[in-house]
Amino acid sequence: MLRFFPPAFPALPVYQRDNEEWMLNEQELIVALFGWAGIGILVFTTFIFTKRIVVQNIKAAFFRTYEPQGEVGGPRFSQVREIFGYIPSVQLPGFPFPLLVCDLSGIQDLGLVGWKDTERPYSEHSLIYDVPRVAERLALEEGGKHDSATEDVLRIFSIVKEWPYEENEGDN
Repeated sequence: MLRFFPPAFPALPVYQRDNEEWMLNEQELIVALFGWAGIGILVFTTFIFTKRIVVQNIKAAFFRTYEPQGEVGGPRFSQVREIFGYIPSVQLPGFPFPLLVCDLSGIQDLGLVGWKDTERPYSEHSLIYDVPRVAERLALEEGGKHDSATEDVLRIFSIVKEWPYEENEGDN
């Protein structure tokens, strides 16, 4: 291909010298397809690399990237007692505490709720036990049985989970 002058690129059957045609029609078709596919791949690759180089240089000229400064400090979220987690609830008139619209069995630190009833447990304020089928399901799950009939009913309540912070040896 490069032996010809001018160089024969892309490799197409039209670059065969006159009176030296040696390809069959089927071969010429395949060579033409490969030649144009090579051009397409070359154009696509050139476009991608050029775009990346140009976009990176434009971004570097007009935008700064974030570089953190200083050290991480202060107490961790789980160490601050005044910060509470988001526990889905509804405040209704006539009730001294909000009604919980979730199951609290997924959290260990009940201090995340943000309030405490000294006379009753949180389950007394949870609406999850007011829906009979859900209450039956929870009772079955606590007994080790599984009933899939109430799966849709359970989806009406929010899921609350906690991943407690465990301090590593290297943490301060």
